[in-house]
Amino acid sequence: MSNFELTIIKKIQSFSNPFFDALFQLITVLGEEAIIITILAFVYFTYDKRLGEKIAFSLFGSILINNTLKGIFVHKRPFEMYPDEVRAIRTKTATGSSFPSGHTQNAATFYTTLALRVQRKWFWILVNVLIFLIAISRLYLGVHFPKDVLVGTILGILWAWTGWYLYDRYSNTLKSKMLLFIIQLLIFTPFLFFHENLGLPIKISNDFYKIYSLYLGFIPAIYLENKYVNFSINVSIKKKTIRFLLSIVVLLGCMMGLKLIFPNKLIYTCLRYFLISFLGLGLFPFVIKKFNI
Repeated sequence: MSNFELTIIKKIQSFSNPFFDALFQLITVLGEEAIIITILAFVYFTYDKRLGEKIAFSLFGSILINNTLKGIFVHKRPFEMYPDEVRAIRTKTATGSSFPSGHTQNAATFYTTLALRVQRKWFWILVNVLIFLIAISRLYLGVHFPKDVLVGTILGILWAWTGWYLYDRYSNTLKSKMLLFIIQLLIFTPFLFFHENLGLPIKISNDFYKIYSLYLGFIPAIYLENKYVNFSINVSIKKKTIRFLLSIVVLLGCMMGLKLIFPNKLIYTCLRYFLISFLGLGLFPFVIKKFNI
């Protein structure tokens, strides 16, 4: 199947030019963490806190599934298998193995969950077009095979619906919500012992440990917010704007600032990602409540 898939990639790349290079790099960014974190922060802190939790829960599950499958299948990327035939662009975003596509799956989960909330025909069309374009961008950039983005899209959409159902079914009380979050975490815990450097058949990359740590910080953060803060989104537009901008400073500040402080070792990377979600979603709401933002 690789030869057939290679033909598809080469056909898409036959249209390459500087304009499409810039366009598809811009499109692929819409499936990356900075954009997703920004939109999620806006939803959580200014629009619908419960929806923000739901999106985060679904997204964490989807990304953990994706990185686990990458570690199990360990497929090389097109530009790695065919360096003389595939033109590679923006390879810095191509971490881990190829199958399934993380960008496509993350985008499918994130934007489908938003569409499930909006429930408007025009928004469903927009979301489907966006997911398709992100998938195509990964082929154009030479970082994925067609099967990678196809499976990533299917898994992302399926998990968006699954996460939506599970959250609605088990989030009526704080206790049941925490149990749901913890069970999802425990399902993936065994894969912590299969790091790619250990020489085992399953090769879990550092990306898995990052998202696991981010989710590990998310759980106590939501517990603290729900039990002791429970901030309201029914505030003025001015306060919502200040709250949103401060949340971006805290989240992205932790992401980039702690990277400069901590040593470049996996254990410190895990600690940094834990603190990003714990400080941003757990302690920052205390600031909101304290200063009436």
